[in-house]
Amino acid sequence: MSEATAALPAPNPESLSLTEAITEFCADMKIRNLRPTIIKDHRAELLRYERWLWPERLNWRTVTYRQLKGYISGKLDKSYQWLRNGICTLRVFYAWAVEEGYLSSSPAAGFRTPKQPKPLPRSLAEAAQMLSYGKRTVYRNSTGGPLSPSSLWKSFKSAREAAELPDMRFHDLRHTAATLMLAAGEPIAAVSAVLGHSSPAITARVYAHALEESKATAIAGLSTRLRRG
Repeated sequence: MSEATAALPAPNPESLSLTEAITEFCADMKIRNLRPTIIKDHRAELLRYERWLWPERLNWRTVTYRQLKGYISGKLDKSYQWLRNGICTLRVFYAWAVEEGYLSSSPAAGFRTPKQPKPLPRSLAEAAQMLSYGKRTVYRNSTGGPLSPSSLWKSFKSAREAAELPDMRFHDLRHTAATLMLAAGEPIAAVSAVLGHSSPAITARVYAHALEESKATAIAGLSTRLRRG
């Protein structure tokens, strides 16, 4: 056998990079007649995994199950299929690495395929879709579909002009309502609940000016009552 056709020496397991391992893994999966689309998906997932390892300064050969959970947890807000494919790829890849002698055990062996969530009843699914922030609005138009922002703005502009109010944003109504409630002496906890803030502290910080005005009004009222008394 000539030097040109001589077999290349086996890579040193201790120095095998993840990039080299991915290339060898995909080539081996091709030999095993795995569908090209599946190999492509495995490769794409492993490249995402490699990009995650780099800033974390982790080595693919010494990464632990706990550390892998950090990678998987980043997929929890994705779709079920995204999460399932990620776990499947890691399990198959690390099982292959053990089989090839690059590792003594798989850090992904403890992962289980997540159960697919059951679909909601149609009525609940529609409600969840409508209430989903940034995707649907709570109010519907005359045909039953979602109310478009342009239609809402036109209606608001007409009402504002009819009331002879100055130019303002639709969102300014929220601030106006909060300021008026605080000026009327409503408890800050109640105003916070109406606004949907996670705590009254946020409301107090955002509407500090209104609270100061309310304090001044309360003190002035107390002074008036004392003088009358």
